[in-house]
Amino acid sequence: MKLPLGLILGLTVALLSGCRDINLLDARETTEGYRIVGSVLDGLDNPIAGLGVRLSYGAEYVSGSPVPQREYILQSPGEFVLVDVYSLKGNHIRSLYAGTPAGTSLFVQWNKRNNAGALVPSGIYFVRYTVNGSPRHSYTVVVDGHVSATTDSNGVFIIPDDFLPVGYYPAPLYSGADAFLGNYRIQNLAYLEFTVGANTYVYSVVLELNQTKRLLVRVQ
Repeated sequence: MKLPLGLILGLTVALLSGCRDINLLDARETTEGYRIVGSVLDGLDNPIAGLGVRLSYGAEYVSGSPVPQREYILQSPGEFVLVDVYSLKGNHIRSLYAGTPAGTSLFVQWNKRNNAGALVPSGIYFVRYTVNGSPRHSYTVVVDGHVSATTDSNGVFIIPDDFLPVGYYPAPLYSGADAFLGNYRIQNLAYLEFTVGANTYVYSVVLELNQTKRLLVRVQ
């Protein structure tokens, strides 16, 4: 198994910070797909509200090819192109481009933000090129390590199936310099990262199909 570099660094931070414990309360509550429900408490067992939960995935390297083609090659001059971002479930996330490209190709890179300018939750997304009204080309973006839930006044957070794409392939990963690292498969292993004060904690969760993972997390 290989993990994204950012996740490896996150795990190192957790070990240095001295995380306390995580308990499985009820791993057999049925659901559709995958789901995580957790409660976050402080050292005095008081709920921590408004805490962002960053979600990362375990990922298994499969192949260095094919290299994804992210640009659209124009078929004829004057084509009108729309570029939009969609979630794995088909929800529209962002409008990126609308116009007639001047050159022979078009590559629009997404900054992982929605139409409101906010960072999207972790998950699988598609950048789609629609040409003269017909979908023509798309490329996949893996968003990893983003805030995907926030604790409520009771310290409770929920991560739904939409953000847990277990088994998805091919999930192309890129370095910080945008170099292609290979095609990966998302595993049934999720990492939850919390930052409380100066400390960062990372916990691993093994996911089971059609089961809700209920967690009780205590942090210092």
